[in-house]
Amino acid sequence: LAIIGSKIPQGLKVFLTALAIIDDLGAVLVIAIFYSQSISLLYISLAILCTLILFLITKYLKFYSLTIWLLTGCLIWYFLHHSGIHATIAGILIAVVTPINFKGNEPLDYLIGKIHNIVNYFVIPIFAILYTAILIEGDLSMALKSSISLGIIFGLYLGKPLGIMAFAYIFTKLGFAHLPNNVSWKLLFGAAILAGIGFTMSLLVSFLAFTDSQSQDIAKIAILIGSFLACTTGFLFLKFTVKK
Repeated sequence: LAIIGSKIPQGLKVFLTALAIIDDLGAVLVIAIFYSQSISLLYISLAILCTLILFLITKYLKFYSLTIWLLTGCLIWYFLHHSGIHATIAGILIAVVTPINFKGNEPLDYLIGKIHNIVNYFVIPIFAILYTAILIEGDLSMALKSSISLGIIFGLYLGKPLGIMAFAYIFTKLGFAHLPNNVSWKLLFGAAILAGIGFTMSLLVSFLAFTDSQSQDIAKIAILIGSFLACTTGFLFLKFTVKK
């Protein structure tokens, strides 16, 4: 959207940003619900207890300490990691109980600012290196014709924009939502196509869904192809729409 230029309405950028965040949260919930094994109620209870303690000391004791938050956050991650629920849910729990405003300060914004560069320039590159190493064996065309690759490509390239547009249309017609300022349905459709670009969560889900390396490699290739199609089509569609 930034490359297309200033003609893209600010409301569309906000919409796509919010959509990307909610999309990741949805993926985390899918991982927590469908890819968790041998649930341990003890560890889940300990994780919930730690989260509750953080909430209570902020709300009733009016106390906030970054050090305590980080240490307790590590404990929450540890307990969830051993609970059978995927540990990515720990990030949501910690964020939920981190205060937005506290005695004139903004702890949540402060944390985001502190970890932003670490995540962008260290965590994500390492994740990319570890999860996208693809070993192509045999006939690539046969791999792309498999149900795994076709499902992922069509899911990213067609399924996501159609789902986004359907829900946006229904909620708008029912009066629960409205289009952002200066955003037409055509522009919204272009952003919905771009939403098909999948990387981190798509790779993580595919890694959890398929246990054999061959299926994982097929899924990785399909994610990259689906993302490339969504990227180029969305870019060209929006570029033409804005110009027109």
